[in-house]
Amino acid sequence: MLEKEVALVTGASRGIGHAIALALGAAGARVIGTSTGAEGAAKLGKDLASHGCNGRGAVLDAGSAASVDALMAELESAGELPTILVNNAAITR
Repeated sequence: MLEKEVALVTGASRGIGHAIALALGAAGARVIGTSTGAEGAAKLGKDLASHGCNGRGAVLDAGSAASVDALMAELESAGELPTILVNNAAITR
């Protein structure tokens, strides 16, 4: 159903974001799920793969414009610009 879509899900390493990432992956989207740390991103990538989903984890600090810009540049160069955005990350200060 979503085979031609690339979904960027922020805050996807746990909770609601994790469930959304898996659901989008199950529906056929390529999922790029973000976490604030490399460990969470790696775990998400493994979870997606174990559920038969196409996707990976990526590190993102949604409160940092530089981090957002760097991730978008990385996705653009990889041909993975998102067509779906789930803005789930919570920003605390």
